[in-house]
Amino acid sequence: QKEKSMVNVSVRRAAVSDTDALLCYDFHIGRETLMKQIEDGFVFAVLSCERTVGILRYGLLWQAHPFLELQFLDAACRGHGFGKACMRFWENLMREAGYRYVLTSTQEDETAKFFYEKLGYEQCGSFFPPEQEAAELIYRKKL
Repeated sequence: QKEKSMVNVSVRRAAVSDTDALLCYDFHIGRETLMKQIEDGFVFAVLSCERTVGILRYGLLWQAHPFLELQFLDAACRGHGFGKACMRFWENLMREAGYRYVLTSTQEDETAKFFYEKLGYEQCGSFFPPEQEAAELIYRKKL
């Protein structure tokens, strides 16, 4: 199976001026929280042809373990290598920062689990967040 052609994609640390564009892709946190995470350096803008087409946001679980909280791409960008490029960018950044593992999660009933597994992530646990019907699967990858 041939890999789909990769469209021009770049990832850069977000600036507060990106907030409105990024809120189009992040429905999980409010404006003030997103702005604080941007200021703290935990948010990246995904760009194609100089247009924002997605977001990558992470945090540090227990202030020690990089945890990818959100990767969300414009529907038109899916299946073209954007997600894989974003993950490689983030993983390399975490490796350069001295981390040995990265973590992420996805709902059991979402197809993202196949994406993460294809990239070498292994399921290492699960839990049921309040008001979520499917289990949240936790994944880790050794860098």
